[in-house]
Amino acid sequence: MDTGGQTMKKILTKTSVIEKARKSEENGRKSYKKLADQASEEGARHLLGYLAKQKGRQLKSLDRVYNSLKSEKESGAGYEEKFSLYITPSIESWIFTDFLKKAADLQDAPLEKSVAFMAEYEKESLLFYYGLREILPESAIFAINEIIAQKRDDLLALQNLLKELKADVDDLLLVALNSELMAKRFYESASTKAQSQAGKEFFKSLADFEQEHFERVKKIIELRDKEMQLHPFQPETAISVKPEVEGQFEPNKDEITDVLILAIEAEKGAQERYRKLADLIEDPEGKRIFSEFADAEKMHQKVLEDEFYSISNRGTIVWGE
Repeated sequence: MDTGGQTMKKILTKTSVIEKARKSEENGRKSYKKLADQASEEGARHLLGYLAKQKGRQLKSLDRVYNSLKSEKESGAGYEEKFSLYITPSIESWIFTDFLKKAADLQDAPLEKSVAFMAEYEKESLLFYYGLREILPESAIFAINEIIAQKRDDLLALQNLLKELKADVDDLLLVALNSELMAKRFYESASTKAQSQAGKEFFKSLADFEQEHFERVKKIIELRDKEMQLHPFQPETAISVKPEVEGQFEPNKDEITDVLILAIEAEKGAQERYRKLADLIEDPEGKRIFSEFADAEKMHQKVLEDEFYSISNRGTIVWGE
């Protein structure tokens, strides 16, 4: 229908919008997985694999939103106006209309170019989700806000990866600093999702360790900026699952399992980042420090794997005295 020379835009139902969002996230998941399979650099491979798994979480959140909307009979007054204002521009953007073709055109492109492309995809996707909040009921906003928070971190991770691929010491240090802060926030969020006290304390302990790493990396950057010699740090407190401690049942098993899978991938990436810094930095003390950081992240990975085994097989988190 044509009115005044302008074509009327089709107004989709809320469930149809969520279906489009789900298709977009599935396209993103496949692209990250493909890039991870193709990446020759181990750190990039772990990060891209992490982002593919992160898409799985976002898809589950969208499924929850979709199911909550199925019983909604009417969109309510003002829906068409809100849709035109907040959703139409995103639905017509390339992430919904042309993503697969653009991704295919990058088939033989350098990894840096593909990572930059995915960063642009996440930026456009964020705009869509900010608009999506405006048309959904209050009951769906929490899930959308979680997706937005995850996507902001995903975008930062991609921007960090672009710096990391340059293999410059100072860029890598900034990436490490940002990554420790992101890891701290990730574990703090996981602590709120855990319903057992053991789970809450476990993730809180990991958040505290990442804060300690953040402070240490920050100090190294400050010393390098002042062209001062690096000095030894106090040894880290060991972190481990105590086999003699009886685990606590975790009611939110499925979500915590997903969190643990993501955390394991993130810790693998952190190890590679610190090993790369140990190889690149010329200062002998710096080499030792970053090797120790890498070993600490490997220890965190082992602890996470032990917890994954416990919750997968017994439904419990093992932590505390």
